[in-house]
Amino acid sequence: MCKFHARRRRSVPLLAAVLLVPVIMRADAPKFTGTWQMDEAKSQVADGRVVTLVLDASDTLVKITQTIKTKAGQESSTQFSVTMGKECDYNEGSHKSKLVAWYAGPSLNIVKSDGPPGDIANQWVLQLSPDQKTLTLTFSHVDPAGKDETLVFNRK
Repeated sequence: MCKFHARRRRSVPLLAAVLLVPVIMRADAPKFTGTWQMDEAKSQVADGRVVTLVLDASDTLVKITQTIKTKAGQESSTQFSVTMGKECDYNEGSHKSKLVAWYAGPSLNIVKSDGPPGDIANQWVLQLSPDQKTLTLTFSHVDPAGKDETLVFNRK
């Protein structure tokens, strides 16, 4: 047997192991998919709103439906999808901005930017509790800078 074949045989298990590591790692990845109801007592929001999130998150795409109920009782919903690692257009009523999403270890990160002058740029960092029954969303106001908000959700 020549050296080429010997190396090739040894590299097949190594190649298989390298290719399987991301699959194994994602098998234990947080399961963000589900319906999440904000826990008002544990959340810190500036305006008293109550939020419900419906997430459908995979390795390649995240779909979000956000329903917001204001302190006055008015309710509105928005839906959007973001392809992981790819900047996407985001229509915000009268203007457009950009969204990008990625996983960073156990967290799911989403950034909104590139709107028209005066538009707000922000970042969402979503993290699950170890039992995956509680979701914490840190909402950072990037531009203009503002106080971060922390929204805590329970899985429905």
